[in-house]
Amino acid sequence: MILIISKIIGGLLLLLVGGEGLVRGSVILARIFGLSTLVIGLTVVSMGTSAPELVVCIQSALSGHSDIAIGNVIGSNISNIFLIIGLTACIYPIHINKKLLKFDAPMLLLYTVLLVLFCLGDFLYRLEGLFLVGSIIFYNWYTVKKVRKQPEEDIDVDVDLKSLEKYKWWHGVLLVFMGILALAYGSDVLVEGSVALAKIYGVSEAVIGLTIVAVGTSMPEMITSAVAAYRKEADIALGNVVGSNLFNILGILGVTAVVKPIPISPEFLQRDSWVLILSTLLLVGLMKTQEKFDKFAGIVFLVFYASYTIFLIYQRNFL
Repeated sequence: MILIISKIIGGLLLLLVGGEGLVRGSVILARIFGLSTLVIGLTVVSMGTSAPELVVCIQSALSGHSDIAIGNVIGSNISNIFLIIGLTACIYPIHINKKLLKFDAPMLLLYTVLLVLFCLGDFLYRLEGLFLVGSIIFYNWYTVKKVRKQPEEDIDVDVDLKSLEKYKWWHGVLLVFMGILALAYGSDVLVEGSVALAKIYGVSEAVIGLTIVAVGTSMPEMITSAVAAYRKEADIALGNVVGSNLFNILGILGVTAVVKPIPISPEFLQRDSWVLILSTLLLVGLMKTQEKFDKFAGIVFLVFYASYTIFLIYQRNFL
């Protein structure tokens, strides 16, 4: 049992370290080759920080544990809304940027519903994966076009670029290489440990993917949001969650389905798909009707997430 827990914790740590190394190495190389802060922020950093989820999904699908793959994305999106937004709002109120309602939030709601409709066929096929990948390309193109008018200094890339200027190109190559190795090995260890834990406690791999794996791979976003709230910059969390949830659906599940079609378990359609849609509807609805997420809203979100998690763990006693 200790070995299994060690594998899960070690795998998550390797994913965190690998993702950070990949991002920093990529940013070093991007700066050396003269890419702008805008391009770095919207491509290199945004995709690099999602590398842990992507690698875990692909590794899970290829190794025949598709429930962990789909559970990772669905669980991450649910925890991003209820756990990260809830925790952040409890630390400091999140003022809602209404600009998100013009494009990003409706896109998130649209593709959340589309994902559930795609899953009704019991498989997420390659053609549907290609559609999702094409959508993330369009989304990134539109986002770059939309923010191109902003001054470079107003683009937040979540990385201190000045601190990386002293590094040489070979530092970047080494960090990228070591990051990829850590991601590959960490995902393998995490999936192996998660499957073993599911067998010991008699819960499904889907539950492990929806809880431990989902929250673990979302830890960077959670830490970033909590720190931002502590610094009274909680507004950053809302944009991060909307963007992360969109990329999880379009980029991570899209790429994974292209690599290998993902079988969908009935329990996802009967239970988790509804929670995913309802959480997204609640998020977008409150963004439209409220000026901010205050502490009360944060507590409600945390209660929703706690209730959902408890139900997942003890569902055999309910059903």
